[in-house]
This record gives sequence, C-alpha cells and structure tokens, in this order.
Amino acid sequence: MPQFSKIDGFACVSRATQTAAIDRDILAMKTVVIPNGVDHVLYSSKPDEHLQQKLRDRYGLGTEKKLLIGLGRAVSRKGYSWFVKKVLPFLGDDVVFIHCGPSSSYSSKTLHRFFPERWIQMYELMLGLPTDETELQEEAKRQPTRFIKTGYLPFAEVIQLMKMSGIFIMPNLKVENDMEGFGLVALEACIAGCEVFASATDGITDAIIDGENGRLLPAGNEAAWVHAIKMRLARGEDIETIRRFQEYTMKNYSWATMCSTYLNWFKGIIKQQEKTATFPNTSV
Repeated sequence: MPQFSKIDGFACVSRATQTAAIDRDILAMKTVVIPNGVDHVLYSSKPDEHLQQKLRDRYGLGTEKKLLIGLGRAVSRKGYSWFVKKVLPFLGDDVVFIHCGPSSSYSSKTLHRFFPERWIQMYELMLGLPTDETELQEEAKRQPTRFIKTGYLPFAEVIQLMKMSGIFIMPNLKVENDMEGFGLVALEACIAGCEVFASATDGITDAIIDGENGRLLPAGNEAAWVHAIKMRLARGEDIETIRRFQEYTMKNYSWATMCSTYLNWFKGIIKQQEKTATFPNTSV
C-alpha cells in the first residue's frame, strides 16, 4: 500500500488493527491506538414491561427460560453457528439463545460451481456477505425451542431483549483475513446491563478487559465456554458486578474520552508538521 506512506498518521481502534496496519508496511511511528467510544444513553435505558411481554409472546419465551443474546451479522468470524452447535446443547434445556441481526438469502452453493474457494472467500470478505447465514437458519429449524434467529429488529426491541437476558454472547472465531477490529457491540451490551462473555481474540481484547467489564474466554474452546456460562447461570445475576462493569466501561470508553484523545493526537501531528516546516531538512 504505497499511498499509505504519505499519510501523516494512522489511527487504529485496537492493538490488533495496529499490528495489521504495521504488517502492511505502515510505519509503526505513524500509528496510534484509539479505542472506540460507546453511547452512554444506553445506561439510562429502562426495562419496558409491556414491550418485554410482547417479545415473550412473539418468540414463545416463558419466564422460566434462561435467555442468552447475541447481536451482529451472520459472518463466520462471529462464531454464532459454532456456539449454537458446540456450546448451546450443553447448557440445559431451559436455556434459549437469541440471535439478533439482519437475515439474508445468500448462499455460496452456486458460486462453488464456477469459482475456486479462494476467489469466493475474497468476494465474500470484500462485500461483507453473511457466510454463516445458511448454517444459522438450519440450526434454527433443528433447535426451534433452543435457538431463535430474530432477523432485523428495531433497536428498542434489541435493548429490551438484552435486559431480559442479562447475558451477552460474542463467541468470535479466528478467521484468516477477517479480523474483528474492536467489538463495539460488546461495550453497548455492557452499558445496557448485560454480563458479556466474549472470545479473547483480535480487537475484542481492547474492548473487553477480563474481570473489568466482562469475561474473556478462549476462542473455539467449547469446554471453557460451557463451564463459564453454566457457572453464571447457576449463580444468577450479580447486580454489583454488572454495575462495576458498566462504570468501568463508561469511564474508559466514553465518547468524550475518545474525542479528546483524537483531538490531542491531531494537535500533535499539526505541531510536528509545523516543526518540520520551520526546520526543514537541509542535509545533502
């Protein structure tokens, strides 16, 4: 990427994206890590009993059910089909996993008739196609009482589902050339009052700090995920822990913190340019 060498600075949202930038020949001295900020308005959102009952009726969620929720596009790196197949069956018959995110009719079966796998992967990555969609739809049919794929929902309904569950799942897998740059949705779930269980991979480790605002688990380790979630379900919701996680997130990932960090970085770049203009390189 020769044109990137002309850039004065390169802001990365995580150490993982910084490493990826440097690996692509961007000068390390030009990079800086500035994590994303989260909208604090989610903290003030309140339970809506009427809307929650409407959602329970729509999806057949009895009050005896223990709910888990995930949010995001149906792409392979998100790990949702892995979670539904490898973890959910071992969590108990009263546990229901709800996945919220846009649905699609995309399937790569036709493409495989004409193109090599590598080309198809590049095409899917470039367009952000839902590579996990087919498997998730099949699992929703196979486990209709355990796994619910809602499709797109209004944000107000997503928030209420988060409050109904209290447990947010982000089971990302390591996928070559498809990185999770940060994981803002995990912070949004934390602010909304969920205990976050996320994979310790890619940029997620700069969004969720284990024990400070969520739980990090090894990506793709079924036993670790089953154990951690079972322990959480057994002890029930811990209001003090949730509050502590929320406070940590609001303190360290606010929009104000993000904006001030960007501003100081911009000022530093301008100052450096002014210094270079005042003292030009006269060496021969």
